[in-house]
Amino acid sequence: MKVLLVNPVRQKMMPVHIPVRLGVLYSIGEMLGEQLSLGDLDAHREDDSPEAIRRDLKLAEWDLIHFSVDFDQYKHFRQIAPIFRKQLPNVAMSASGEVVDNLPRQFMKLNSEVDVVIFGNQERAFTELMARVEHKRWELVPCSAYRDKEEILLTDRLDYGTEDVQGLPFPAYGYIPLDVYWHFSAIFPFSSEAMTCKRRLSFLWERGNVRPGVDRAIENIRYCAFRYRIDFANILDKGFMADRKWLDMFLERYMEEELNEVVPFSCVADPKTVTDSGLIRSLKDAGCKFVELSLKGDNELVKGAVDSLTKVGINAHLTTEIGKPEQTFKDILDLTDFISKSKWGVDVNLFRQMPSDDWKDASYLEKYLEDYADPNPRVHFSKFDFGSLLAIQRLVQAKDVDKLRELGSFHTWS
Repeated sequence: MKVLLVNPVRQKMMPVHIPVRLGVLYSIGEMLGEQLSLGDLDAHREDDSPEAIRRDLKLAEWDLIHFSVDFDQYKHFRQIAPIFRKQLPNVAMSASGEVVDNLPRQFMKLNSEVDVVIFGNQERAFTELMARVEHKRWELVPCSAYRDKEEILLTDRLDYGTEDVQGLPFPAYGYIPLDVYWHFSAIFPFSSEAMTCKRRLSFLWERGNVRPGVDRAIENIRYCAFRYRIDFANILDKGFMADRKWLDMFLERYMEEELNEVVPFSCVADPKTVTDSGLIRSLKDAGCKFVELSLKGDNELVKGAVDSLTKVGINAHLTTEIGKPEQTFKDILDLTDFISKSKWGVDVNLFRQMPSDDWKDASYLEKYLEDYADPNPRVHFSKFDFGSLLAIQRLVQAKDVDKLRELGSFHTWS
């Protein structure tokens, strides 16, 4: 069977988001003996025009075309899906990704070009999907949504187990245009700690609340260090520091393998877990350069975590969101006043409501999805009009409490 995996263009200035999850699906198909090709339109943006797509689709016959669609890829997906369907009317088309995980039924309603979508345990679902393509028996694919005449039906969702995650193959890095992503990420370094690193790679092992064993995680980084000579690992698991026993073993193995000498890393942490001086010292010794913390809730707890990290030479990258439906102007003013009294750098992002299958207005939902990653979305959920929200964002980012108060004096925000 011939399978084409498609990575649509993200609404970002440059391609910097390596399609690792799509690479895992490629590896699964390869292990099963299928013929696969990865159409990375995000990396090769010169090939994403309708003319180029029509030209390339004439060059091969496919049995299955599978799209990976995150929220900031939906707008481009909507542009290209009709082209694929018109050019190849009889080919099975499927999709997975962030949008499908949150909106399996709504995604199918909005995108008539797609025959079936997979969500949840998408790796196991993809394995079953490929086995059902010939006869289009989508009802036999777990974690799927498909059409039965005018109705959208869902099969049972499968959660990840330890064996599922442990058995996942590494992404097919050799078929991903890593050099393209590294070229642009080197131009736009995501942190001062990584400015001199030119071959950065992100790792996301978690599936739900399940992670592979320490040996598997270490093997993944070690393989990339020696096969692709990566020089920085960005570990994205939100639960990376949640299990102290797992974390202690990981850091110990990292140093035993001498990865701390060649692949420094970053990680994400809940401020509550950054309290043990011994753990923080182990992070430092293992090569941790910075920890990403979310500034919400107990700000004093965050301050304590930042102080503990910086004391040993680990930088803290803080992120926060403004524009939540329940957030008042006073909340934002208090937040700005708090961060203005520190030397921290804080990334201030605009809140994006995560849609769900419960949203009934299809036209409203589609407009929201196409706007999701747009810097000037038509749909948002803040108490403030969008122009004011952008002005507030800039002042919070600049920690300018006085000008923020002045701006508030001209309005009646609550």
